[in-house]
Amino acid sequence: MAATISFLALLFLLHGVAGDSQVVKKVCAGTPYPDFCGSTLSTVPQNATGNANKVTYWVLDYTIRIGGEAERLGSTLYLETDLPLAEGTCISVCQRTLAGAVEDLYKAQEKYPDYAAMVTQTRRALAVAKKAHIAWNCESCRKGDSKKKVVDALSEGNDLGKAIAVLAALVNPVQK
Repeated sequence: MAATISFLALLFLLHGVAGDSQVVKKVCAGTPYPDFCGSTLSTVPQNATGNANKVTYWVLDYTIRIGGEAERLGSTLYLETDLPLAEGTCISVCQRTLAGAVEDLYKAQEKYPDYAAMVTQTRRALAVAKKAHIAWNCESCRKGDSKKKVVDALSEGNDLGKAIAVLAALVNPVQK
């Protein structure tokens, strides 16, 4: 996540423009993690247009990037750690599942700048992931000593899970 925040800070410095905080607050207010959503997006200059669709695009972009981090961590754990066979197999399957789900989100992002198509494709990708019961973490794979590891991209309550919840709220707004 630090790399993601650094990337967002770099964007802020390069463009010298802060996002429209009122738009970010308004759009993020309808999500399950408004503070997480706002802090993730507050420095993205493209939000300055006041366009909620662009906010959705940047949440999708962020989700794909941290999904990629989780996928790489799963691969690293599987390949470079001496895990018991069952746990290693579980993490390997989880990593491949995350990779497929993130790839589906990336395909949605490729629809940019056609926001309607991007949102439709994102909804489909999230629906497929939900139907497949993707947890957006590999916590269930961890047993014994490996369960004691620090919170990371594969842990329950990670930023990927929050980003998915925010993204789902943005592409499937609750009608009032």
